[in-house]
Amino acid sequence: MTEQKSFPQNIQQDKRIKKNKKIIIACCSIFGAFVIIFISTFIILWIISISKDSKPKTNLPNISQNTAQIEPTKTQSQIYNISENISIKNIGQENSYMQTAYIAKFHDFAPYQDVLEETISPTNYEIIKDENSNEYLKYTFYNLLPNESRTFNLQYKIKLNKISYDLQNCQGKSINQFLSSEKSIESDNQEIINLSQNITRNAQNECQASKEIYDWIGNNINYPGYIPDAKGAFWALQNRQGDCTEFADLFVALNRADNIPARFIEGLVYQSDQETDSSQMKHDWTQVFLPGTGWVPVDPTFGRMTSNRNDYFAKLPDTHATLTIGQNLDILHGYYFYYYEYNGSTIETISEQWRMQKAD
Repeated sequence: MTEQKSFPQNIQQDKRIKKNKKIIIACCSIFGAFVIIFISTFIILWIISISKDSKPKTNLPNISQNTAQIEPTKTQSQIYNISENISIKNIGQENSYMQTAYIAKFHDFAPYQDVLEETISPTNYEIIKDENSNEYLKYTFYNLLPNESRTFNLQYKIKLNKISYDLQNCQGKSINQFLSSEKSIESDNQEIINLSQNITRNAQNECQASKEIYDWIGNNINYPGYIPDAKGAFWALQNRQGDCTEFADLFVALNRADNIPARFIEGLVYQSDQETDSSQMKHDWTQVFLPGTGWVPVDPTFGRMTSNRNDYFAKLPDTHATLTIGQNLDILHGYYFYYYEYNGSTIETISEQWRMQKAD
C-alpha cells in the first residue's frame, strides 16, 4: 500500500506566493517594455517631423506651368472677335428637372494669347478650373419644359501672337508629366513604341527626335478631310490617315513612346471672316516639352505639307486660339468644347455656332 503524501499548507501557500510574484514581475516587465517602445517611437517620429520641417520646402512642378520655359520671338499679333452660341432643347414629353452644363472658356494663355474682353450670357455661372489650368463655365438650371430651349452665348475679343522658338540649345532637364498612355493616345501600344524607336534611332537629342516624328507624320499620314468621330493614334497609324484630331493624337503618342512629354491642344483656327462652318474652325494641335526651351507648339496637320513644314514646328502663326490643354478632360467627360447632363426628359443640342473674325 502506497502512502499518499501531502505538502504542509504553509509550504503550498509559499509556493503560490512565489509563483504569483513571478507572474506580476513578468507582467510588469512586459508592460514596461511596451511603454519604452511607445515612448521611443514617439520620440523618433517627433525628431523626423522636426527634421522635415527644418528642410526647405520644394514645390513640385505644376503641369500647367512652363518649366524651364524661355521666351519666344513674337513677330506680329492679330485681334479677333470670337463668338460661340450653343442651344439645347427638351425634346421629350416630360419636364427635365435639372440640367448641368460645362462649357470650356477662352482665357489668357501666355505667350500665345490675351483675352481683352468677354461677354457671357446667361450670367448665373461659376468658373471652375482643372489640373491643366483650363477654365470652364458651370451652369445649373432647373425645370426645362417640353420643347423649351436654353441658349448660351459667349463672345470674346482675343489678341493672338505669332511666335517662334529657337531650339539651338536642346540641353537641360525635362519633366515627368504628360508621358502616360491614355484613351486615343496609345503610347504603350507596341507598334507605336516600335515605330517611335525606329523614327528616332539616329536623333542626337529630344529636339531632333520630336522633329523626326513630326516629319514622319507629314510624310506618311494622309488628310482625307473632317472625320466626325475621334479615332485615336493607333487607328491613324493602322489606316495611315486622319483629321487634325488623329494627327495630334499620333504625334503626342509617338513622342510619349520616346519618353518626350507631349500634350493635346484644342481650340479654333482662323479661316476667313466669312467662314461659318464650325468643323472648319475647330482645330487640334499639340505642344511638346523640349529641354532648354520648355513647351513649344507643334501643328502636325498644317505642317504635313512640305511647303509649310518649317512653319509649324516650334512655331505658331497668329491664327490659333487655344481653348483647352489635354485629351479626355474629366470635366467634359471625354467630350470636346462642352458637356451637359440632365435628369428627367431628354435634352439634346439643337445648334452650335462659331464665328471668328478679324477685329481690325
